[in-house]
Amino acid sequence: MESIKRPIFITALSIAGLLLAVGCASTKKATIATAWNQSVDWQLFTSAELVGDAYAVLQNEEDLLILEDRKGAAVVNEVRKNSGGVFAAFGKAIKESVQNPLSAKNDVSIRYWHKFLPGSEVLLLFDRSKDEGTIRAIQPADGTEKWTSTQLPWNLEKFRDEANFAVELLAQSSLQTAMGADVLTNVMLQTRAIDGMIAEVPGKNAFLFRTVDGNFQMIDTDTGKKHWETEDMSSTGIAAVTYLEGTNQLLVAGDMAGLKDIIKSADAQETMKQLYLFDADTGKLQWATKYLGREEQVRSIKKVDNLVHISFYGGSVELFNSDKGTRNFGTRDSNMMGTTRTASAMGGEYGIMETRDTAEPQFEGDFVYAVNPAGTRVVGMPDKKITKFNYRTGEVVWESPVLEKTPDIRDLLVRDDVVLARISMNTPDEGLGVKGNIVGGTKELGMYAFDKDTGKELWSYTEPFSKHISNVIYGDREGWAAGKNSVFKFDLNSGEVMAESTLEDPDVGTIYMLHEKGTNEILVRGQNGFAMIGKDSLKAEYGAEYAGRLQTYRLDDRYYYAMTEKLLSEKQTLYVYDLKANRKVTAFTLERPEQRIRGNIYNMGYAPLRRSQLLMTITPTGLKSYRME
Repeated sequence: MESIKRPIFITALSIAGLLLAVGCASTKKATIATAWNQSVDWQLFTSAELVGDAYAVLQNEEDLLILEDRKGAAVVNEVRKNSGGVFAAFGKAIKESVQNPLSAKNDVSIRYWHKFLPGSEVLLLFDRSKDEGTIRAIQPADGTEKWTSTQLPWNLEKFRDEANFAVELLAQSSLQTAMGADVLTNVMLQTRAIDGMIAEVPGKNAFLFRTVDGNFQMIDTDTGKKHWETEDMSSTGIAAVTYLEGTNQLLVAGDMAGLKDIIKSADAQETMKQLYLFDADTGKLQWATKYLGREEQVRSIKKVDNLVHISFYGGSVELFNSDKGTRNFGTRDSNMMGTTRTASAMGGEYGIMETRDTAEPQFEGDFVYAVNPAGTRVVGMPDKKITKFNYRTGEVVWESPVLEKTPDIRDLLVRDDVVLARISMNTPDEGLGVKGNIVGGTKELGMYAFDKDTGKELWSYTEPFSKHISNVIYGDREGWAAGKNSVFKFDLNSGEVMAESTLEDPDVGTIYMLHEKGTNEILVRGQNGFAMIGKDSLKAEYGAEYAGRLQTYRLDDRYYYAMTEKLLSEKQTLYVYDLKANRKVTAFTLERPEQRIRGNIYNMGYAPLRRSQLLMTITPTGLKSYRME
């Protein structure tokens, strides 16, 4: 496809090193260097996505613009010469169509679906404007088109009517569901399907592709040519892949390509939930076997000795013989397994039976320790337990005492003679899991220790965590956790408190999460601010309070980015701190375009760029990038 080189609506201002005064949230002004500034007429676009934490992809139904990160240059500029006139006539209609949250037709407002392959830094574009469904491979760093193909069938537009119907039913069920229907359209349609149809195999400079016409292929990332093709795959998608370099084989967990909501009825026997072993050079199937866990919860696959482990979010694992593929054992092989899966499916990723953060099973010798349900209740939280299995024989070695009314069990840690577990609320660790007034009450939050040989409860440490416990950072002999606005250091062998500190200067508010920084420091991220504390002293060495409540954050090796919003106000302020120099780099108000633009660039408002180490923000007039140095 020929690219239009002459810019139609976009002007590039490379302003390397120019210092601009940026309005601060406080009375002070901060200066920060602008790296580049691209002027964009947002009326022309319906989508703006950051891919690979580096490249901006802007689209509408017919046009595509890709900006690289270092200079903000348009490396792919495929914008119609007269697009301004077209959009001047129909811009309002397009804008209204895009913003209607209860229609799957929202998704027709872009030309390409896309999938970024991080191992090879290649962006795959799936052209929805052509019946043949062209796939293009672009190198977004410079805009080079590596290859184009119409021989890889991927288009699932035939499911659009079914998806529209499903969205309408969901939208009618409740106001809350209706408000989330905008997300559900993406979940049900092609974006999720493509994610499940493709998996990169960096060790082979290739990717696996499950076509919609039933073939499973390995495609060369550089050329788009097939290494091999096979029909020996009943699954419609790929949940996880592991390349076994020693034997040159591929372990693949198959699933429904994210279209379970639509095609479940056509696969009542769950024949698509298969674990496969393929020859990586020829694609020859070595064996295939069914797994029992929920395919949307597949976490990883790995080979350990002569066993294949398939691990699931929600706290379970299944083991298979690596030579024959026969299923040996699963930590949920009990009469509660069906109940668990049903309840968690109804509760989403953070249900009352299990969550995405439920502790992953831990292996030691011939034994595995896992979280399991112990009973359900008509109202209130269910009971749970920790079980020790001999995974060679499938025998239950012991079960812990029943942990009544337990929201979630996390951080199983097997050490010395004890098994440690954290009882937390069934909410994401990244957020603020505060225990409210739950019908029937809950078990006390905190740390619990069990005898490794018998399962007997040895001690618990719960007093500081009556309403909230953060994640835990584990050392060799001690652990660090937060409750409300205090940090505690405790002995992992006895649960005794070794040190505690209430953070009042700066006053970080209720603590969300602890982040380990290096060997001696912890970043404490709170509702109202943050602090860098020493692991031994627990005293704040550096920190700051910010105006408003924390909404989003990003953290890398050097910088901490915090976006806050004041109550009863839509004003959002972005703070940037240099953790090596212990200083605030800048703070300024984020200003988005008036019309809503789909995609993560608009939703976040800002993005640290991985490759160039710049900070990019969206503005009412375009995209602007800053230097942190």
